[in-house]
Amino acid sequence: MAQPSQRSDEWPTILWIAWREGETEHMEPLCRLHREQVFKHHAASAYGLRRSGDLCSMCARGGLRGSRRRVSPIRHSPPPRDMGQA
Repeated sequence: MAQPSQRSDEWPTILWIAWREGETEHMEPLCRLHREQVFKHHAASAYGLRRSGDLCSMCARGGLRGSRRRVSPIRHSPPPRDMGQA
């Protein structure tokens, strides 16, 4: 038997949710984990739109953003010497 967050074909259930965050209105397809987060933090304004989706927009954004920490570029050779110094 599938878990409540999954359909019987093993894929997670993605549902469209609308909510208000400050002055911004959101309408996005979300997985169960992200729906719970939205309803927990925006309980007064969150509601379902009675539509299913294919991909959770929050999961997709997390995968496209990558790490938030800054990484220095890799240098494969020593830095060039200043021609004015001996």
